[in-house]
Formats: sequence, structure tokens, C-alpha cells
Amino acid sequence: KQLEERLAGLAPEDREIVVRNIETIRSALEEIDGALQGNPDDPLLQELMLQTYQKELDVMARVNGLAGPARRRTDL
Repeated sequence: KQLEERLAGLAPEDREIVVRNIETIRSALEEIDGALQGNPDDPLLQELMLQTYQKELDVMARVNGLAGPARRRTDL
């Protein structure tokens, strides 16, 4: 829900790009998960899964930063 709220704060063209990226990442995760079902001990697939989850988290963190309020430094 929080992601949806943050996405709503983006410009339409930016939101479309982010949504497409998240959909692509989630599709990749499903494919990797399917491959891991058949070969759960494959270290390459495990690493690929971790990297793909990290990419999803990175996209979400960027959305949070882009749509969030401007942060003011108070430690200067």
C-alpha cells in the first residue's frame, strides 16, 4: 500500500516506467523461483534470486526517495 501511495506521487510517465520495471523484476523472480523448484541447490540460481530481490528493493527505495518529501539536513 505504501508503494502505491508513493507511486501516486510520481509524474505519470515516471510512474509508468517504475511500474514496468517492478513488473519485469517480479516476472523474473517467478521464473527464477520456478527454476529453483527443479534445482534448489543451484548456487547460481540462488545468487540470481538474491540479486533480483535486491534490484526490487533498490527500485522501491528510489521510489520512496523520489516521491517522498524533500529531506533537509540539520547536521550542517
